[in-house]
Amino acid sequence: IIIGPTEELVAQHRTIATKLAPALVHRLLFKTSRQLLSELKNETQTQTQTELKHTHQTEFNIKIIAIDEVDAVLCGSEFDDTCPPASVELLHRLPDRSRCQYILTTAHLTRAHTGVINELFPNIQTIRQNSPDGSMNRVLVP
Repeated sequence: IIIGPTEELVAQHRTIATKLAPALVHRLLFKTSRQLLSELKNETQTQTQTELKHTHQTEFNIKIIAIDEVDAVLCGSEFDDTCPPASVELLHRLPDRSRCQYILTTAHLTRAHTGVINELFPNIQTIRQNSPDGSMNRVLVP
């Protein structure tokens, strides 16, 4: 599952995935956090619910959940130091972190958001990469 904050960004992810791994695109779900939560809360069976229910019945059907711009998807406004209820609900409806790998990415992470992410993912590891221009890129790996 690839989760992004906006439909435009999710569409970009789908386009890039189609170019890089065309044989795998049909096995991926590309959703905004709002779309995903809405589908998971829906009473009628959706593709996402079918996939997640299947995940809990068999071994590791969903292997990776990637959340791009994790600060925008899970953390709320820039200086919020608590996780919004919708984000908590979304994470509770997704497969448990012991069942699949979560990959969180962001270009900017405030101290407040770092605290929120550390609270949501207590065993998180941050991977930092320095760019040639001296800026730092981060990948958060719970």
